Amino acid sequence: MSDLKHQRIAVVVHTIFGIIAGYLSLYFSRFWFALGAVVALLIILGFITQKTFGKGKDRKWWLGNGVGIYILVWLATWILLFNAVPLPAKII
Repeated sequence: MSDLKHQRIAVVVHTIFGIIAGYLSLYFSRFWFALGAVVALLIILGFITQKTFGKGKDRKWWLGNGVGIYILVWLATWILLFNAVPLPAKII
């Protein structure tokens, strides 16, 4: 596959997981717990991305095509849902 196709797939995958992480962040009572869970999911997703696309040594590629997108989408989704949706029962 071409590198452009890998980039597009990585952006879509990180966007989807950012939305999922934003929704799951509603279940934590404190920002720091939510941030810890999001970072843990990001690290796991990073390892999966490196194995899938063979970009194991290229951190710059992952930062540009994954981390930035993931963090921005997570934060935007969490803020939107926090203000628009009634809060669910808390985990922690």
